[in-house]
Amino acid sequence: MSFTVRDERRFQSTKTSSKEIATKIWKKRDGEIALGLFKIGWPGERMTFAELCDEFRSSHSSTLSVNSQRNHRMFSKHLRQFFGDRNLIEIHRRMVEEYREYRRRQPSQRNPKITVKGATVNRELECLQCMFQFAVTRKYIAESPAAGVRHFDERRERPAKRMLSVEEEQRIFEAAPPSEKPISLSQSARFQQANWQCKEGLADYTQEGRCFVFPDLQSAMYSARD
Repeated sequence: MSFTVRDERRFQSTKTSSKEIATKIWKKRDGEIALGLFKIGWPGERMTFAELCDEFRSSHSSTLSVNSQRNHRMFSKHLRQFFGDRNLIEIHRRMVEEYREYRRRQPSQRNPKITVKGATVNRELECLQCMFQFAVTRKYIAESPAAGVRHFDERRERPAKRMLSVEEEQRIFEAAPPSEKPISLSQSARFQQANWQCKEGLADYTQEGRCFVFPDLQSAMYSARD
């Protein structure tokens, strides 16, 4: 049978060899079109992003921990502000990338002098990906527009690592209570080296549980505590 929807002519099989039954199916379809009851295409053409947020939170987020639910509420707040009432079918990958850059430039709520961290944006992108995958599973859209969108490298935002100087190490050791005196880093390194030598056969354990390094390699005895 053939019918016209949105000024577009479409053809669909009635899946019957009976002309009488086919006529009844065609008349029923014609009535649905006239009453506006017949819908075509993906549900994402009619569902807005805001509606997806509400359904995702009620069907999925509600099954998660309290902390996860709180995070989803916070993430969806920013996502809804950007994507608003756009239909799901209108959201594409480039739009998701624009959101990523937009959020990265926004000032932080805790410290307006700096922008939102890349790690925060990454968590929001992960939530967005879950939401679109939820929509794909329910067949609202054919594929997720957030799939494959690159995240920020969080390692660049971490403070640079450095070793404590001998003076800093000594001050920490002197300031600690007697019962909580830490093993210095240099001592810890020597213990690890001695244990490694024992495991490699370059030294041996004594009956007292101490690791004796062979004299021709190192004339010292270190504790082999776990």
